[in-house]
Amino acid sequence: MSALIGRREFITAFGAAVAWPMAASAQQRAMAVIGRAWGTPVVLPAYDQFWGYVRTGLAELGYVEDQNYRIESRNAGANYDLMPGLMRELVDQKVTLIIASSTLQLEAAKAATQSIPIVFSIGTDPVENGYIASLNKPGGNLTGIYILTRPHHDCDRRRQDPSGQAARGASRIGPLGDEVRIPIRPGKFDIWQGSDAEFAGCC
Repeated sequence: MSALIGRREFITAFGAAVAWPMAASAQQRAMAVIGRAWGTPVVLPAYDQFWGYVRTGLAELGYVEDQNYRIESRNAGANYDLMPGLMRELVDQKVTLIIASSTLQLEAAKAATQSIPIVFSIGTDPVENGYIASLNKPGGNLTGIYILTRPHHDCDRRRQDPSGQAARGASRIGPLGDEVRIPIRPGKFDIWQGSDAEFAGCC
């Protein structure tokens, strides 16, 4: 199901999604373990903010870090080829669940386990990219939130302005990506309605 949500709703919804497998495993282990792995050498502000939201959502449901759950972390140090191995390490550690906040993390986690719950928050369509069966019934061991911004939002106006200035008069704009590090299937980007430029297929 899709809905327009704000920060407050995101914290509540994502916290509940993470708490569900933690509650389910409470009878088997004294402390739940959340697995995570990221690619950059340092924790970026946006990533740190995301995890602040995760902790807040869990705290509202009675889960306090280092009291009834802990976070097991891995860092690829900008060597993104290490991500699959880091996710396998988390699986070998028998973490309670894995949180993925990018398509790179989600691809690696999905390849590493079909049994440990994976909770994701990504900005690409998880159905069109083949991660889940549908938004209503994702199936398998994946659940999460798909963040889709629309062109009438202020953030999208700001995001569109620089490319509009840089490519004034262009008839086609092709966004570029690293299909090895961030595997997104071609042609899965929404067209920005009202733009003078056509967005070509990208990966």
